[in-house]
Amino acid sequence: MKKVENIKKIAVFDFDQTIAYTPLPEDGKIEYKNKTGKDWPHSGWWGRKESLDDEIFDIDVNKKVVDDYKENYGNDKILVVLLTGRIKKLSGDVEKILDKHDLHFDEYYYNDGGSTDKFKLSILDKLIKKYENVEYVEMWDDRLEHIPKFEAWGKENIINGNIKDFNINVILS
Repeated sequence: MKKVENIKKIAVFDFDQTIAYTPLPEDGKIEYKNKTGKDWPHSGWWGRKESLDDEIFDIDVNKKVVDDYKENYGNDKILVVLLTGRIKKLSGDVEKILDKHDLHFDEYYYNDGGSTDKFKLSILDKLIKKYENVEYVEMWDDRLEHIPKFEAWGKENIINGNIKDFNINVILS
């Protein structure tokens, strides 16, 4: 267990299309039908455990992001966090995929059902309050529309003296 007072950096990884190449709805529904012989039975995608079914989908990881993960994981001064828009009821499915690729995190955060960007920003706020000695926050995320909000959060927290540096790694699939 890492000591709160020793944490100097928080490394925050998104799940879908960032660390893991999960299927997107358009192609995923076609693949689902091809493998099961049935139409996709739901109106939604991201909140459904079937979208993470590793018996239907071959879910690989982004090797570049995994390399970044490996540079951070295991360091006593770095908290490695999974911060995903996936909802809590899918935590077992998400973690099964991560376990399959030998990816483990110090902390896992799943969306409470609200807007993903607001949820992630609220968790970032909680993390820098909990780990008050943190100096640097680094994120990996693929949602281009969220990036300016994360950058604004980083600038605001540097100006306010909450952290010394912030970096967002934009992952383009």
